[in-house]
Amino acid sequence: MRRTGRVFIMFLLMVACMAGMYWFHWYKNKGMVAEKTYPNAYIESVSGGSIRALQGGNTYQWKLAGKIEDKDTKVLADVVVRNEKVIKITKKPEKIVGKLLTWEEGAVTIQNYGKVSVSTGAALYVTQGDCVSQGKWSDLAVGMEPDGWVVAGEEICGAFVKKQAVSNIRVLLKGTQKEYGRSRIAVQGTKLYYTVQDGRIEPHKAGSKIFVEPAQVKKRLVLYGEGGNEWKIDGGSYGYQGTMEITNRNQKLYLVNELPLQNYLYGVVPGEMSASSSLEALKAQAVCARSYSLQQMAGKRMAEYGAHVDDTVAFQVYGTQPRSAATDRAVNETKDQVLMYKGKLAATYFYSTSCGVSSTMKEVWNAAKDVSYLSGEIQGEKKTTTDLSGEKAFAAFLKEGTELVDSHSPWYRWKTRISGKELMDTLYEKLCDRYEQEPSNVQIRNKEGKFFSGRPETLQEIQSISVIQRGRSGVVKCLEIVDKDQVIRVFSQYSVRAVLGNTSLQYERKDGSLAKGLTILPSGFFILEKENDSYVLTGGGYGHGVGMSQYGANCLAAKGKNASEILSYYFPGTQVVKEQNSDRQQ
Repeated sequence: MRRTGRVFIMFLLMVACMAGMYWFHWYKNKGMVAEKTYPNAYIESVSGGSIRALQGGNTYQWKLAGKIEDKDTKVLADVVVRNEKVIKITKKPEKIVGKLLTWEEGAVTIQNYGKVSVSTGAALYVTQGDCVSQGKWSDLAVGMEPDGWVVAGEEICGAFVKKQAVSNIRVLLKGTQKEYGRSRIAVQGTKLYYTVQDGRIEPHKAGSKIFVEPAQVKKRLVLYGEGGNEWKIDGGSYGYQGTMEITNRNQKLYLVNELPLQNYLYGVVPGEMSASSSLEALKAQAVCARSYSLQQMAGKRMAEYGAHVDDTVAFQVYGTQPRSAATDRAVNETKDQVLMYKGKLAATYFYSTSCGVSSTMKEVWNAAKDVSYLSGEIQGEKKTTTDLSGEKAFAAFLKEGTELVDSHSPWYRWKTRISGKELMDTLYEKLCDRYEQEPSNVQIRNKEGKFFSGRPETLQEIQSISVIQRGRSGVVKCLEIVDKDQVIRVFSQYSVRAVLGNTSLQYERKDGSLAKGLTILPSGFFILEKENDSYVLTGGGYGHGVGMSQYGANCLAAKGKNASEILSYYFPGTQVVKEQNSDRQQ
């Protein structure tokens, strides 16, 4: 009996333990003892035994498990919640203030503070008056000045930014340099100017020149000028406005020009379009340039350098031509005007001259998707669509005499000849260079007949060169080079132009004039024809072919079209509007 009793008691204990474990797991799974930390939450209010907070895009209303002595609000905090009640609040009141200078993965550079790490889970909150909303950390842009960077443990854990755009654009100046980094920079100010480094200010007389070398720049040297000052860099003739900022990165100097967007456009429009163009064409160019600039100012392409754009054709040409009354007028008369599509900034690409047909982003840059207002169409009085992807169809289009918008441009049609010797002298080096720049655009056929990205072997004897794929607009998408022991394919119009282009090539243009010195082919709209030991290239247009033809815009202006009508022609469905804190996302 005693043994039976002991067994029964042990049985009851086992049942009780199992029941306890079951109850605990049920309790926990029901959320009754669940504990969760909400990092970097924004505390909106604390009152009546409850707390209201914003975190991760959600608004929470929690009860307090006990009294909280510190009822400060409008701050960030780590909030620990158990049983749907707040049991702990760790507030983060420390803030620093400064402009965002550079942006990279896991770190930012803040004016007057230098480089600071960004913690995992850092939060960004957007303020508009008394309203605060959850933003994305990716919404930050170089040049922004947040109301405060929240710091905890020597890391940035959050930031408060006003719902407004960056007012100044930051331009990484390359000028005539082959690379961004320089070993020496000569700077001259036309007015009294100052250099500022580590809080030390040094004045310099108007017209004086200083030479800056890496040993003189610890991290960042900033140059400010008196009103009306213009900067001359490395003895150049162009006068830059705004401020200059020189940074030392691995003993190389990088030069960034910061200035108001309007002033930047004074230096862009004459570089992109001749000042002798019609005023309405120049105004269309100004609207395109402003819209494009605002998109770049919200992006991150040059963030690691502390810039939005550079001064080359990779973005917009800047600082290559002097200001003129005509281009200044175009910029001033379109002040704040941008091109919008369905409430967002339109993609306002432009180029020099059309071959009579426009192209699409997918065809030219292999974009993930196209936009409706950038379509491949015949550029006539009335646009029409056609399929020019076949060699015969595109060759016929190039050789026919149809009168189109750009027909009178010298670059409307062009022809050049590449000898076999020129090909052998330059083609291999150019193929290797394109492989280094964009590996996926240079592919080699293996023994199984499949193509893979790789560096070509030294060329031995070129058997043939041919276009094997075009877009519907006729633009080259793939070029095939058959060598003695290898087959190479080059993808994308730019890579093809770069591979076949050569500064020694001479181009005969439509009007009979000759042009030379181009590093790449004028456009990706061309056909190849073999003649003895040479290849004759017959092509049309100058530039990538997406968006607005600058020559065509001038032709339309000559026919009485105003800037808005020109823009509607090239970007159908878009509207010219005054830019006032609008949604600047594409």
